[in-house]
Amino acid sequence: MEKVYLAALNQHVSEDFLMMNDDFFWLKETSIIDYPYYSASFSHILDRPKADPYRQDLQRTIDRFPDFKSFEIHKAIIYNKAKYIEAMQSHNWRLG
Repeated sequence: MEKVYLAALNQHVSEDFLMMNDDFFWLKETSIIDYPYYSASFSHILDRPKADPYRQDLQRTIDRFPDFKSFEIHKAIIYNKAKYIEAMQSHNWRLG
């Protein structure tokens, strides 16, 4: 999250940018403009014990944003710089 935040702060990065991990490959020509936003189910995480830190983090997120979608999926994602910076600064994320 912090690396994406630093990219969003960089003036040389476009307003909307594609974030990919080093193990992503394009196997055919792909239109980034039409690239979908993938989301994932997180019900399996809520089956973990209540003391599980990851489950607790997810539950706090659900409590604060009941209609949120989880984009915690291993796919490329398009971020908007302004929205990402606003989210990171307004929700008490640890930065730096």
